Amino acid sequence: MFGDEALARVSSPMRIVYGAGDRMLDAPAAASRARARIRDADVVLLDGVGHLIPDRAGKVGSFVRAQGRAGAEG
Repeated sequence: MFGDEALARVSSPMRIVYGAGDRMLDAPAAASRARARIRDADVVLLDGVGHLIPDRAGKVGSFVRAQGRAGAEG
């Protein structure tokens, strides 16, 4: 687990995906904390999903493609 100061130093864009039904952590609180602390975080909280998130590759791939397009345009 990273402290708030460490999270605030993250400088690269990232997608963070939580399952709202995760029983290993308080996903809504973790998502809220990530949104507040990580400047370029795209935080997704999925309803009806637990700790094991199906189709992780698709969720990550769409983010990576969007970052590539943004880099090419900017």
